[in-house]
Amino acid sequence: MDLVENSYSCRNWEITNIHCIHAMIVIHPKDKNPKTYVDNYNTKETQFSIYFNFIKPVRGLKQGEPVPDMLSILPPLIKGHLANLLT
Repeated sequence: MDLVENSYSCRNWEITNIHCIHAMIVIHPKDKNPKTYVDNYNTKETQFSIYFNFIKPVRGLKQGEPVPDMLSILPPLIKGHLANLLT
């Protein structure tokens, strides 16, 4: 684990620029803020500035007309270890 270079042997951190679970396990006990290890590209402020002209707020739930015969989109079913953590 190299917190200066933001790297770990699983290479997930280098590939995605988002710290992996292994990094979080090291960062958390040291009482360090994980946000200090996030690449500037992945910050909320950078994403807002990138998509500022493309994404407009929705005026509300009643903005559009319902589409006839459209199936409802349901959230995915969560199975396994993650499901146990959420209950």
